[in-house]
Amino acid sequence: MELTEVLNQPKTDQIEKAALNFDCNAFFSQYFKFLSLLEFELNDSRIQSHMNLLTNDFILNSVDGIIKSKVDYLRRINILGSWKNARHILSVNFIEKENNRFFVETDILYLNILPNNETSKYTLQHLVEFVIPENGLPLIKHIATNNVKYCSGEKPVFIHSYHVNRSKSLAYYWFHCLNTFESNPENFKAIIPLKFCIEFDDSTKINNWIEFTKWLYKRKNQHYKITDIFVELVNTNVYKLKIQTEYQKPNDSTIYKTYEIWDVENNPDYQYPKIKHMSIAKLD
Repeated sequence: MELTEVLNQPKTDQIEKAALNFDCNAFFSQYFKFLSLLEFELNDSRIQSHMNLLTNDFILNSVDGIIKSKVDYLRRINILGSWKNARHILSVNFIEKENNRFFVETDILYLNILPNNETSKYTLQHLVEFVIPENGLPLIKHIATNNVKYCSGEKPVFIHSYHVNRSKSLAYYWFHCLNTFESNPENFKAIIPLKFCIEFDDSTKINNWIEFTKWLYKRKNQHYKITDIFVELVNTNVYKLKIQTEYQKPNDSTIYKTYEIWDVENNPDYQYPKIKHMSIAKLD
């Protein structure tokens, strides 16, 4: 089956079905990381982080043609480095097909400013195929760009999307770690600094690694997913995230909900932003 054919396949119970095999938060996190690395000034370490998201046989189908190797793709992103790009994700879906084929499908509002200050605006779709390596997070194997439509009319206003995509990569990674922490609790150290605080609506707090690890084990076998997320740009490298989640406990059909507010600090050279403070409230 070709990638573009998957767009027309039924997508019922995508999130729930994914949870039976591999946590779908990981796929979303990798995709948003892929986007954010294209939306910030490039340097050698960021380019290497970007290339580490891809399989060796990575393929990109776009309006500019087909790229069939990492080497050709590296040339492509070096050209994009002189542009200002913003990819606003309008919708995102997870698709699992037979034979362990995993996809993320998105609708995108794409804005760019070329070096000559020409601004353009498009809507398009990405269909992204992933593979799961023996160790680590899913890798992007193939990106197909579909239904590209140029938006004519008034000159578009350029609105940055880096802080949103960067924050979503962090948020989905956090919930992936929550869902799979038994395999490697150390993964949290990539997103939690030495000084952090988690506050709960019963006035209890966690601010050290030992207490944090105890809290994790109380959540054994619970599965979390994000139902809503809003990102506020406080200043250049400080973000505030407002997140609603749903989760289930083992042998319990009840759907539990939380509302969370995160204070996040970003360093573009790190794999993820860091969560400085988090408040978590249970919702009825």
